[in-house]
Amino acid sequence: PGREEEGLAVSFSQFAASNTSRPAAFLGGVVPSLVALVRKQGRLPGLALLEDLHILDSTFLQVSLLLSPWIKDSRVYRHPGVKFQIQYMPALDLPEHVLLTDARTNDCQGLDLSILNDPSRLAELRDQTLIMDLGYYSHKRLAALLAAGVHFVTRWHHQAAVQVEDELPVQHPLPGMAAGRIRVLRD
Repeated sequence: PGREEEGLAVSFSQFAASNTSRPAAFLGGVVPSLVALVRKQGRLPGLALLEDLHILDSTFLQVSLLLSPWIKDSRVYRHPGVKFQIQYMPALDLPEHVLLTDARTNDCQGLDLSILNDPSRLAELRDQTLIMDLGYYSHKRLAALLAAGVHFVTRWHHQAAVQVEDELPVQHPLPGMAAGRIRVLRD
């Protein structure tokens, strides 16, 4: 867009530089407000994604010990940091839930904290599909999701017992999806 079409903007480098001295709680107040504003805009136009699809993933963020004295015994970790777990809804292109913990919290514990231990959040996912990577794999936790009526997709784990119930033809393309966006190899 031309300069006249641009709104007020801040570059990533400006944002990062301006936040080297702010406490972490600053983002805790800003992010929910921004998400609420974007959510009011509704679904992204032309985005053909399933409405009931949610993604749960985590990442490690290295932080400065100078700015993060609250990190427990940093000598235990080669790189001090935090674990950032996000539940994301692609149809709205928005995070639905963000969990920030110390680096000792693994993905399964993050699933407990962000969904399984919160009855209202778990109820919101009933009849929805949650996609997560192998780090969240736990028989007990997957059983809890199934019991709550949550569908999930994850990678096959070597401990899983798989029983083929039926071979079905692959749909080309998936309903409501542009050809080539998602490719099902086997159903």
